[in-house]
Amino acid sequence: MLLKLFIFLLPVFLFAGEVVWNSDFSDMDKQNIDKIIKEYVDTKYQQEVSDWNANINISSNGLMWQNNEDTIKRFNHNDATEYCGHLALHGFNDWRLPNIDEFKSYISEIQKFNAITDSAYWSSSVSAASSGSAWFSYKLGTSTGPKSNNLDVRCVRNSIYDGSKHKNPYATIKESEKLTSLTNHFIEQNLVANKLTKSKYEKLSVFQERVAKNQKLINEITLKAVSQAYGALYGKPYLDKPLKYNPESEIFYGVIKSSKGGFDKQVSIPVPIAEAENFETNIEKIKTKIIFSYQNEKLILKNITIEESHKKYIAMLSDVDYSNNNAVLTASLSSLEVITKVLPKQTITYNDDIPNLLENSSTRKIDKTKWLFIVGIENYEYTDSVPYSSNSAKEFESVMKRRLGISNENTRTLINTEATSAKIDYNLKDMLRRVQAGDTIYFYYSGHGIPVPTQDNAPYMLAQDMNPSYITDERFKLQNIYKQLSNSKATKIVAFIDSCFSGGSDNQALIKGVASTRIKPKSVTFDTNKMLVISAGSGTQYSNKYDEKGNRLFSYYVMRGLIENNSNTQRLYDYVKSNVQEKSYEMGASYEQVPVYTGNIGLEL
Repeated sequence: MLLKLFIFLLPVFLFAGEVVWNSDFSDMDKQNIDKIIKEYVDTKYQQEVSDWNANINISSNGLMWQNNEDTIKRFNHNDATEYCGHLALHGFNDWRLPNIDEFKSYISEIQKFNAITDSAYWSSSVSAASSGSAWFSYKLGTSTGPKSNNLDVRCVRNSIYDGSKHKNPYATIKESEKLTSLTNHFIEQNLVANKLTKSKYEKLSVFQERVAKNQKLINEITLKAVSQAYGALYGKPYLDKPLKYNPESEIFYGVIKSSKGGFDKQVSIPVPIAEAENFETNIEKIKTKIIFSYQNEKLILKNITIEESHKKYIAMLSDVDYSNNNAVLTASLSSLEVITKVLPKQTITYNDDIPNLLENSSTRKIDKTKWLFIVGIENYEYTDSVPYSSNSAKEFESVMKRRLGISNENTRTLINTEATSAKIDYNLKDMLRRVQAGDTIYFYYSGHGIPVPTQDNAPYMLAQDMNPSYITDERFKLQNIYKQLSNSKATKIVAFIDSCFSGGSDNQALIKGVASTRIKPKSVTFDTNKMLVISAGSGTQYSNKYDEKGNRLFSYYVMRGLIENNSNTQRLYDYVKSNVQEKSYEMGASYEQVPVYTGNIGLEL
């Protein structure tokens, strides 16, 4: 009860502070830690098992059978085969239609069927008498029928269920969830220890007032709890051996690990040549201190200090293998530090999993009332590039067509040299002329956005052929773009804007002719009843690239969300915000990116 009350009160007390993790907490109450972990795991286990049983059946021969609500959907034989081939359920994507012998065996276990009807279920077995017919199964037996018939479907997979999945559920829980659990436990302990508990004879209003007066103490307790949780979960951080030194850049490459495991970060440590040998020789004596910024219940990795003797060095996260001499530093842990010295660039390899995830998802029927307008600009004529924008735009088109049923005829996609000011203007107006009442427009933009200081920092989209030093074309003022969309005949407009409008991108001031400092753009207005805009970030935040996936960070999670069937805008936004925010925090404090929305979040996709 106390923990629930604290969680209820915490949002009132939003605060920031620093968390230092640099030591073991061996004197902590091990019994209490084990207890909270067990309670948390038991809850997770029951949830997982319950979810499993609601969606999966295991027959006596070990086959895994679909058992969710989709089993009562009706398809012809070809569509049923395709449906099972694209099914992704409980982390498995190797589902198929069962053959008739498998169904005969399963019929004997009919009690396991969920929502079973008297309807028939397709099998993969084709009739020997006619290639146009296939076997099906129902409560009373089996028979054959034309493949054109619409019957129910129940998919199966070959892999035998591995009970070990549930033997150690704690191992499957994300580190962030474990950390949260332990943190809450330590907070509760400290609140009790400091007598911040509601008395049996105390009104709630009086208790809340008393807690408010102890806001500073709560802040201190929370920060201490985070540090304790890190110690309990990971142990003590240390710089692992061996190190790799590049004398040209005067940088050590290494890995920071933890004594209990689970923490593994590649880092780059600038060390002058004159100090390099001594640094490596005394690695055993080096003290590693990791500093987090704690803001609104979120941890942001702020700084890593390496102390050797009386010298202090600042380590930086690196997204490359420390043993690679051609590594490129891509992240600084200090929000104020700009890295100007980098090594020669290497070819970046990434794992873009969007195509594969999309291939394994279901296809929505074509809906002629839906329209899609895409602009993706990676390579500009007069300014620096926006890495992966063209790839994100291409994949966004594929995702929207497959998952939302948008036709080729109703799609306009302009990428790089096709996205000139003239072509964007012409194609947008041409599409809007064709849109009718009751239609839905989806608008996507990935590229530079800039504020124009002479216009009170009004934000502009930057077409491929526009010079950022001379912005005069008001057709591309964000206010006017949104006005065109919301003034159309369309009943719904959903816009995805993967751009910041502060004069920069990817943690750099990239646009020539614009001040290097980030500028807060002027807000824009539109019809918020019929239109929703989901943007990559807020205020002066940057829009980040996602090297690991070869995409823009915001675009990647929008596409993942659509593929994973977040079918309404509220669910999609919550999914995107959570994942983008978490991933940007991992990149470092200066990369903080929190997607925002404006308009009607209740719109269905």
